[in-house]
Amino acid sequence: MTATPDGPQQLPHPRIAELVARFREIGSTRVKGLPIYNPRIEVEAVGFQPFGEGWIGALITPWFMATLILLRDRRAVDEDKIGTKGREMLPCGECEFSRGGDHIVGAYKTRSIRSTMSEFASQDTARVEALRVLSELMSEGSPASNK
Repeated sequence: MTATPDGPQQLPHPRIAELVARFREIGSTRVKGLPIYNPRIEVEAVGFQPFGEGWIGALITPWFMATLILLRDRRAVDEDKIGTKGREMLPCGECEFSRGGDHIVGAYKTRSIRSTMSEFASQDTARVEALRVLSELMSEGSPASNK
């Protein structure tokens, strides 16, 4: 743990830190320089909390933002299932997620928040949006599942 002016802060679980590191690598080697890349935004995992067999949170990148379900234990990715849809029961109701992953992070499930990041002028505005959507998904009675 690290101390902050607001009290102790938990360091991210190594799996979440690994996710961030992997997407930073993808950004710097494959996406940087493409028109979809917003240089004002950096890769960040926000709001991750225990959920089922792992965590749910939001992943912000310079090229997309998504709610992501990451399992505690790395599981091999079934390449034939990447992009296929499935349903997850969240506090707001049943929501559609797509299967994703790679050989480093393993399998995960994702639900798009933003498919481009050009509208965000700063990391702070992206973070506020990510946490707002995550809060809706994790709140009972929220209409977020209809989106």
